[in-house]
Amino acid sequence: MGRGARAMRRWFLGVLGMLSGLLLLAGLIIWFLIYRPLPNYTGRIQLDGLQEPVVIRWDSSRVPHIYARTERDLFFALGYVHAYERRWQMTLVQLAVEGRFAEFFGPELVPLDRLMRTLGFWRLAQSMWEELTEVERLRLEAYSAGVNAATARHPRPVEAVLANLSPIPWTPLHSLGLVRLMGWELAFSWQLDLTMGLLAEKLDSARFQALFPIPYPEPSSPIAARQVRETLAILRELGRSLASWLGSPQGVAGGSNAWAVSGRLTRSGKPLLANDPHLLLYAPARWYEVVLHAPGWQVAGATLPGGPVVVLGHTPSIAWGVTNAMLDDCDFYLEAVDPRRPGWYVLSASATDSLGRPAGSITYARFQTRTERIRVRGRGDSLIVIRYTVRGPVVTDLVPEANQLGDRLITLRWTGFEPSGELRALWRVNQARSWNEFREALRDFAVPAQNFVYADTAGHIGYLYAGRIPIRHGGRPRPIEYGWETRGQWTGYVPFEEQPQLLDPPSGLVATANNPPPVSDRYPHYLSELWEPSARIIRIRELLQTDRKLDASDMMRIQLDLLSPFARNLVPYILDAFEGQSPPDSLREALSYLRNWDYRYAPESIAASIFETWVLAWSRLLFAEPMGASYDRWLFMALAPIRTIEALIAQPENPWYDDPRTPQREDRDERIRQALGEAVSELRRRLGPDSYTWRWEHLHTLTLEPLLFGEAARRPDAPALLRFLVRRLLALGPYGMPGSYTTIPQAQYWLTEPFAMRVGASIRRIVDLAQPDRSYSILPGGQSGHPVSRYYRDQLPRWLEGRYKIVLMDSTGARISGSTLRLEPTR
Repeated sequence: MGRGARAMRRWFLGVLGMLSGLLLLAGLIIWFLIYRPLPNYTGRIQLDGLQEPVVIRWDSSRVPHIYARTERDLFFALGYVHAYERRWQMTLVQLAVEGRFAEFFGPELVPLDRLMRTLGFWRLAQSMWEELTEVERLRLEAYSAGVNAATARHPRPVEAVLANLSPIPWTPLHSLGLVRLMGWELAFSWQLDLTMGLLAEKLDSARFQALFPIPYPEPSSPIAARQVRETLAILRELGRSLASWLGSPQGVAGGSNAWAVSGRLTRSGKPLLANDPHLLLYAPARWYEVVLHAPGWQVAGATLPGGPVVVLGHTPSIAWGVTNAMLDDCDFYLEAVDPRRPGWYVLSASATDSLGRPAGSITYARFQTRTERIRVRGRGDSLIVIRYTVRGPVVTDLVPEANQLGDRLITLRWTGFEPSGELRALWRVNQARSWNEFREALRDFAVPAQNFVYADTAGHIGYLYAGRIPIRHGGRPRPIEYGWETRGQWTGYVPFEEQPQLLDPPSGLVATANNPPPVSDRYPHYLSELWEPSARIIRIRELLQTDRKLDASDMMRIQLDLLSPFARNLVPYILDAFEGQSPPDSLREALSYLRNWDYRYAPESIAASIFETWVLAWSRLLFAEPMGASYDRWLFMALAPIRTIEALIAQPENPWYDDPRTPQREDRDERIRQALGEAVSELRRRLGPDSYTWRWEHLHTLTLEPLLFGEAARRPDAPALLRFLVRRLLALGPYGMPGSYTTIPQAQYWLTEPFAMRVGASIRRIVDLAQPDRSYSILPGGQSGHPVSRYYRDQLPRWLEGRYKIVLMDSTGARISGSTLRLEPTR
């Protein structure tokens, strides 16, 4: 071999060795970052803090069945498995309730921290802790000890490594803060108040009153001043920012379904209960399913990581489900500052002058204040002062750079700003054995107000509206009230006995889909006008009111039904608008699809794509120009435009049909035809000229993105590596999706960002009280929060296809086939 050949061989071997080393190093990095944190579901682990051994049997979907000898060990083990599988999810809860995002992610998130500090979840958690009993504190302390034991024993999740974030010790206050965070997530009334306040300033009275199906109280002109409008707009954007970063459906009223049917309507003679809460979908799945066994405890269902309680579930005796009650639980107030003493505000006044200022006999009060230090990564600390009146925090202080109100401020009052006992209520629900025990347990449930649907093995079904319902002086509030006036002030809360309740109705069914509760027109208390469109509850009742006896498979079929009563109602108006017309060929084809549509949003449906695109075009034609910059804010509140569109189309003389920019007066049918032309053009642009490509699944897709990282990866300046990791490792999808905002399986996209689905069934659950030892459920993802685990996504194909898994509730564990992990006290 020549010298040149030997040199080439040495060079080749050197390169090969270097590449091998790099590959080995890459493999070690991948193993260290991604695979090392994966849980081990078998074996024995010794842990400080346990009193007795705990057995965890994992079924084939990795649902843990926890068998403990003491209550304390039960909650310790629950905290352990939550952290074992979902520690990153729980870390985000900690950052949110403490308002610490900027500390780890930089100055861009300071406004989000200001919002969280002003809402005061951490301070509220401290107040709630003071009101707990000793037993309740011990449960939270045991749970926290379990979380911290898992955190100390196991490697950081890959997301924490990518964020360079060390674990934060879990405390009972984090669990209590999670309760309030969930309450704020499901508080929608402040969003609508902001939006309607902006529109009231923009629109004339006739158009404003025709905008909402129920006449909406108008603010007086001084309240709707330009400075207030600008401040409210920024507050609205802060809420949307919270939605994007934390997976909160602020602005998209993530509705839910729950119903129960009595035994006289079922094949088994026992009740059936179904529940599918619709929330923002992300990866990993929001819920974590468990089955808990200990003295005094036998309960199965869905938990929220960080929360030591089953939220949706069943016991051997009862089952329950929940939907958001859509309560109007927030109010804004315009406050006046004493011009001579900036630290004082007008508490009350006997009159209001023509310019909207307090007048007459005036009483002042001093602001309460609290100073907070926000640590900012890469910068110095930021100090903020939070001011309070008796009504709530001063929210205009959130946007000081845009606060041009002078001696005026805006405060927010919310039912969640006072301590309450949601964990206590749900713990008692978890142990309830009858309707009376269930009902009494919910006395302590305040925020967010929820519709609870109930069924038991004794044959009873029931409904209970549980929450803190404000009583306001003057009845229904305006978008913004004068803080110094008597009108609009809260005078107390509706007594528990007067909250809507129903047991064993003659119809044999109870159902809720974020619609008004079952009360008469004479019900004395104002609840809300925030109800979701009626399509889902109409269809649920249609399918339940049948002569055929029902079973669990019927509940599954109903949860997956794709017919939209909203489309069934509106399509005839579209067809009628073309009667006697000679539309172009492109519209004639679209009309043929609509004429032959069964109103089902099936994946292959072309008519669904045509109709849904028409809805957006119709909305844009009527509302975009008159509303101006407020149009997108109104459209983002999906319940408002959908309800308005449905009510409007039945009113041929409504003022909204006329385009003020043209000399002639447009009518309803003309606008309908114009919107269909624009819809067809939009479909051609998006999907091509051939209508056979306009399948709904091609237009309507779902991608499950990771919290925080999903939003960061969408930003224009996101690093290429971050985008790659999100798309290839953390995110799931895209998937073509059936359904719509107005079908029972809600598949909602933000109307401002069509047609990417954001909201859907965060879990589907069905319980047959003839067999309370099992339930049917499915998650949009899986149990694990580790992205390379098969259990991060193993349930997703079944969720997409409408299939379910069975979760057993076996007191002995003998029927649970899977792995066994034993937790033992340190000797």
